[in-house]
This record gives sequence, structure tokens and C-alpha cells, in this order.
Amino acid sequence: MIRKLVVCAAVVALAFLVPGRPAMATGDASPAETSGETKAPPLDPDTPVLRINGRDVGEIWYERALAQTAAELEPASQAHGVDNAMVREKAMERLIEQELLYDLAMRQQIPGLDEEVERRFRAFVERVGGKEEFKKQLAVQGMEERHVRHIIRRELANAWYVENVIGRNVTVTEEEARAYYDAKKGREYVHPEMRKIYQILAAASRGKEAALARLAEVRRRYEQGEGFGPLAQEFSDEPASRLQQGFIGYRTRDDLPPQVAEACFSVKPGELTPVVETRFGYHVFLVTEIVPPENRSFEEVREEVFQKARAIKLKRAVEAALKQAGREAKVEILLPH
Repeated sequence: MIRKLVVCAAVVALAFLVPGRPAMATGDASPAETSGETKAPPLDPDTPVLRINGRDVGEIWYERALAQTAAELEPASQAHGVDNAMVREKAMERLIEQELLYDLAMRQQIPGLDEEVERRFRAFVERVGGKEEFKKQLAVQGMEERHVRHIIRRELANAWYVENVIGRNVTVTEEEARAYYDAKKGREYVHPEMRKIYQILAAASRGKEAALARLAEVRRRYEQGEGFGPLAQEFSDEPASRLQQGFIGYRTRDDLPPQVAEACFSVKPGELTPVVETRFGYHVFLVTEIVPPENRSFEEVREEVFQKARAIKLKRAVEAALKQAGREAKVEILLPH
């Protein structure tokens, strides 16, 4: 019997076995366990829930699709709530698509597939802590090594089929790439605002009171007309920027720690920031120039544009291939109603 999982339940079953993702704890109780309801029966990973062209697909793969779907919908669930029946329906749709694609892939001769599965399997075992830890994780999840190998095999085979069969003739023309760029350039392909920034640091080792007094003297003398560069050379405890009269570069918001960015992007050119405390000590910053945001040229982002435009076309090609495969396949859903 398939377990009825709500979106906020512990949907981590099998998730730690997704190649490329770290192990996840499984100790949290589900809402059913904490509310006194009857616990779900242990997972029987091979209980068929789906039949594709006569090939049974076990419950373990539905549980995995359910976990992936719930994780994707979690932000929407937190904001608006998501109907559990809809989550289960979308999980089954995901599973059918995955299995239809795997069916198509397995009709091909994929070079080196067995060797690559074993290589990634061994690497995964090492990544989770070695054989003994891997066995413990398997026991917790109610799985066997063959299930892990199948996860790796299916994902490798599906990815190979998408790129080498469906994607074989998917190309992007110059016109299509430029159209994609024109549609996105105001949002995706923009050099963010930058500011030319100088600093003076009073090191934490001076003690807070002495450091703040030192920076107060810097502020007093700067406001009386002294240049920031000479003051940095006299007062700053940061050797590298002191040699450049306090200059630390042209920086975007993302280049800076949050508290520093907030200070530096809140002042006008020529103004000193309030004192900012970091793990290094106490800082004052001076912004002397603002470089406004500007679009990156097509030539700057040409390769990225072609890749993203092709990814969109490839996604549509995959959807079309799966739609055709679904019309031709015999698909039986074995879940109880």
C-alpha cells in the first residue's frame, strides 16, 4: 500500500541517494507519528505502482518522485498551501515521464554505460563515508545496492538520450540567440551598479573603545578638509589598502559582506559611512564614484546566450518526444484509488 504523505512530512526517503547530493538526516518524525495516528507500513521498494510496456516500476521510484515533487513545491506550500492530492498526481506524472524516457534510452546502445555506473557508484559510496556508513544508510532507507545502481543508471541513460538522440539536431541560429538576448538583456545580462570604495580599518586588537576613538579622529579631520588617502596611510591597520591610500576597488553589492554593502550603497559620493563592525575590527568607508548598471553586450555573453536558448529548445523537444512516447506506450497506473 502506498503511503499517503503530506507536503510537510519527512519526504527525505531516498533523497540522500540522489547522486551529487549529500546525505540527509532521517530522524524527524512525520505528522502522523507525532499525532498518534497509525504509522505507515515499512516501505516495500519493489511493490509495483506503475507498468510501462509490461515493465513494472516499484514503489521506491514513486516515493523518490514524490520527495522531489514535494521539495519543488515547498515554497508554494509554505506561502499558499498545496493540496496533497495534487502533489501525488504531479509525482506520478514525473515518474511516468522519467520511465518513458528510460524506456527510450534503453533501446539504444549507450557506450561505456556499465563502466560509468560502477565508477559513479564507487565514488558515491566514498562520498557518504565508505562501505560501512553506506550500508547503514541503505538499512535506514530500506534499500539495496541494486536500487542505488539503478538510480545512477537511469539518470545517466536519460541524460545521454536527451543530449545524443533528442538533442542531436537541436541547434540555435544567430537570429534565435539574438532574440533570446533582446528579451532577457534588461534582467539577466546587466553589469550591476558598482562603487569605487576606500576604507580605513581600526583593528579589533586595539579594543572597541580605542578603535572607535581612532575612527572618530579620522572623521573629524576628513570633515575639516584633509584627504582620505593621507588619513588612510596614517590611521588604517589594513596593510594592503593602506599602501593604496585606502583604495579597495570597484565593488558591487554582491562583492561585499552584507553589512558593508548596506553601508557603502547608502551614502553619496564623498560621504563617509557610519562605522561598520566586522570580524577584522571597525571600518569607515568612503565612496568616491558610482558606476551605474549597464547592459552587457551580446558579444560578452554570446556563449551563455546560445547555451540557454538551446536549453529551452531542447526542453521543448524532450516534451514533444515524451508526448509521442506516451501515445505509443502502454501505461498502467497500479496505485489504489
